[in-house]
Amino acid sequence: MRIALVAACPFPAPQGSQVFVGQMAENLAARGHCVSLLTYGSGEGQSPVGCEHLRLPRLPGDSRVRSGPSLAKPFLDLAMVVALLKLVKNRHVEIVHAHNYEALAVALVARKFSRFKLLYHSHNLMGDELPTYFRRPAARRLATRAGQLIDRQLPRRADHVIALCDYSAGVLEQAGVRSERMTVLAPSVEAQEPAADREPARRELGLADGRLVIAYCGNLDAYQDIETAIRGVLEYKRSRPARQVVLLLATHQQGRRVESLLERCPESERGLFEVHPCRTYADTRLVVAAADLLVLPRPAGSGYPVKLLNYLGSGRPVVSAGCGGKVLVHDKDGLLFADGDALAMAFCIERLEKERGLAERLAAAARDRFEREMTWKIGTPALETVYRRMKNVHTGRG
Repeated sequence: MRIALVAACPFPAPQGSQVFVGQMAENLAARGHCVSLLTYGSGEGQSPVGCEHLRLPRLPGDSRVRSGPSLAKPFLDLAMVVALLKLVKNRHVEIVHAHNYEALAVALVARKFSRFKLLYHSHNLMGDELPTYFRRPAARRLATRAGQLIDRQLPRRADHVIALCDYSAGVLEQAGVRSERMTVLAPSVEAQEPAADREPARRELGLADGRLVIAYCGNLDAYQDIETAIRGVLEYKRSRPARQVVLLLATHQQGRRVESLLERCPESERGLFEVHPCRTYADTRLVVAAADLLVLPRPAGSGYPVKLLNYLGSGRPVVSAGCGGKVLVHDKDGLLFADGDALAMAFCIERLEKERGLAERLAAAARDRFEREMTWKIGTPALETVYRRMKNVHTGRG
C-alpha cells in the first residue's frame, strides 16, 4: 500500500511519540509498503530507514526537538497542508495516517482538495492534555473546554480512528466517533535485549557504589507529574535515613524546567536527585542499565506512555502510577500506586527492597510479557489489518 504518515512535530526527536512513529515507518517499509513520512523541519538524529522522509523547511533559529505550543505552529501547519497535497498527488497515496491532533487538522484541510482515506492515530485527548500547559486555574478551565471541543469536532471526521486504550476509545465514542470506525491498538516498540549489567553503567555515569538508583526516562512536562516521583523519593528517604538513594532523571530537556523541579526540594536534599541529559536512545539505555528500578509517576488519562514498554523490556522492576495500570498487573509484572500518592510510591520502593525475590520476579514477568505482546512483530500485522479494512470497506464521513 501507498501510505503517508504525518506527524506535525519536530522529527527525529528523543520523545516517545516520535520514536514510535519512526519505528512504525521503518517496520511498514520493511514489509513492502511504500511509506512516506511528513514532519516539521526541526529535530535531530537519523531519519527512519527504508522510507521517504519529507521535512518542512526549518525556520531560522528553530532548533526545537520537543513538542508543545509555539507561535510558529500555525505557519508550519499551513506549510504542511501544501506539502501533504503535493505528496498525495506525486506518490498516489491511498491512506494518510495522521498522528495527533495537529496532523489530523492538517489532513482534514488537505482532504478538502484531494482524495484519500484518512486514519487518525489518537495519542492523547486534548481535554486531558491541553490544561497541563497552563498554571492559572482560569486558564486551565478554559483550556479544558477548548480541548474537549477539539475532541468532539475533529476525530469523528476521519475515516477511521486508532485509540491507544479503552479509556480513550470510550471518550472518543461519546464524542461522536462510531464504534465500527474505531480500533483499539496499543503501541509497539522494537524488540530489545534486557538492559546491560548495572556496575559498568554506574561507573560510566559516575554513580557511587551502594546507592539505590531509581530512574525516570522521558520529558518533564507537567502531565508526567515528576513532582510525585520527587516527593516519593523524599518520603522513602525519611523512612530510611541511612539508605543512600538517588532519583536519576534521564531527559532531553534542560534549563528552567529542571531548575524549577529541583527548587521545590529542600536544599539539604537536592543531592538525592540527578539529571542526566539524554540525546540518543543509547544515552537512555545507559541510565536504564544503571537503575535498580524504574518509575512512572504519570497519572491515569488518555495517553499511553511508550516508555513503559521499554521499561518492561529492560529486565528492571517497574513502579507506576495510574497510567501504567493500562498495561501493568499489580504484583504480577509491576507495582502500582495511586495517582499523586508519594507515600504509596515510597511504600512500593520499600517492598522491592525488603521482600526477597520480588524485584526479580516482577522484572522477569514484565520481560516475558514484553516479548509476547509488545513488539512490532505483533503490532505491524495488526496495523495492516486496519489499513485493509479501510481500503476494502466504504466509510462515510461524519
